[in-house]
Amino acid sequence: MEIRKKIIFETIILSIILALLSFVIINNILIIQNNFSYLDNELIPSMTILKDIRSIASNILVSTLEFSIVEEEITPSGNDEASKSNQKLTEVITDIDLSKSQFDEMSSLYKKQARQHQHVIN
Repeated sequence: MEIRKKIIFETIILSIILALLSFVIINNILIIQNNFSYLDNELIPSMTILKDIRSIASNILVSTLEFSIVEEEITPSGNDEASKSNQKLTEVITDIDLSKSQFDEMSSLYKKQARQHQHVIN
């Protein structure tokens, strides 16, 4: 009889340990799943937008430097060369305007996403 009680007691103890261990494992899996969900839904899109903003800002910088270089090369003596330089300046200004509008669009998209994220947190 005593052996039977020990076996039942050990089985109950093992079952309790197994249940607690299962609870901890499931809880950790849910935490990891929530963290990956946050990364996938919030952080990675934000990082992509910021990367695009950085790229567009670099394009604006390069175009601005190109504008400065072309403007310095303009000589008032040659009409044909001045015409080509003016055309190049117009192209560079168009590139700057396009990059600026893209920058503004991406900035507003990032701000919108940040506001949505704040609503989710609150």
